[in-house]
Amino acid sequence: MKRISWLLIAVLLLSVVMPGINLAGNLVVDADTLRVAKITAAQGDVKILRAGGEKNFPAFKGMGLTQGDTIITGKDGRVTLELAEDKELKIGENSRIMISELVQSAENNADKTSLNLKAGQVYTNVKGKLSPDAKYEIRTPTAVMGVRGTQFFVSLASGGQAKVVTLEGNVFVTVPQLVTLEDGTTVTREVEIEVQPNQIFVQTGDISDPGRYGLETLTEEVELGLFVLETLQEISIQQPDLINPEILQNLEEKIEKAREEQQEQQERQQEELEQNIRYDNDTSGGSTPTTDRGNDDDDDDDRGNGNEEPGDGDDEDDDLPQLVITSQLNNVQLQLGDELPWTCNIETEPADDVELEVEVEDENIAEAYFDENYLVIEGLESGSTTVTVTAPKG
Repeated sequence: MKRISWLLIAVLLLSVVMPGINLAGNLVVDADTLRVAKITAAQGDVKILRAGGEKNFPAFKGMGLTQGDTIITGKDGRVTLELAEDKELKIGENSRIMISELVQSAENNADKTSLNLKAGQVYTNVKGKLSPDAKYEIRTPTAVMGVRGTQFFVSLASGGQAKVVTLEGNVFVTVPQLVTLEDGTTVTREVEIEVQPNQIFVQTGDISDPGRYGLETLTEEVELGLFVLETLQEISIQQPDLINPEILQNLEEKIEKAREEQQEQQERQQEELEQNIRYDNDTSGGSTPTTDRGNDDDDDDDRGNGNEEPGDGDDEDDDLPQLVITSQLNNVQLQLGDELPWTCNIETEPADDVELEVEVEDENIAEAYFDENYLVIEGLESGSTTVTVTAPKG
């Protein structure tokens, strides 16, 4: 009996002196501590998709974000995040980025930050030099940007190509490159490219061959997007000696030109959307919502030429309420194995309850469904398919 008591005391002492070992003899490792990012500024259409959730929430100043959350900006949306005291992230319009890792290591107390850019553009400012054990990276479907302390932009083209503009410090871009061996076989190896201050890295290959790239000097002649130009203007006021004066020449004119081009592009996209909806409406017998009912001259001519059959329902159709879908769904890109599905809030006009329907042309590639008025699309296999949103004719 005494031997058993002494054994229990010995085990209890071990558990106190060596807290990393539990009574079952297993090593207990402290988990990394989750960090919280904070929204310091937000304007326009900015939504937050919480980790594991299916519904977007409007973003607001002071809102806390953590690992697994996704930030989605619309055509006029921009948002600024404070990832840590010395780490700032600005997200431009029409962007989608997930915070895939935001922790403080229990082993060495180092910060680890990983961001997954799926669309759009971002500017990041890592003000202090990172410790050797710390990590700060931005990932795209075809490249990884790692830094130690720097200011740089990352944008993602519609074809999946990454573009990096470095202002300060060095950015190390890792891309998979196809290499042909002596025996003729092709293998993929990771290649690291260093992007120095006032340099631009641009992927010239598509997703099937992302290893092709160009590296050039940032000069006045280089065309930059509106988000980059406006952010450069802000930086030049806060840090007047950081940016090459040549790049800032005629900056106001460049910004105005970029705004006009962006507006024209949005108008073209809206026109294409309306044309596609009108075309679907014509070819499907009116089962798809239309965005324009003011162009009915042909219908009037048909009704006035005496060719219509009595009771063909034209008058009845004219009395039906006309539905307009105001949301844009253009070239949705899904990557196989994404942690979160693609979601979009479908807005209609009028905004009364409307039973929208969704159909996927190839259900082996993707599946889509509605959660209230949120369209959810998940990629199952690689490939391309068409997702059609319709409303019943009645």
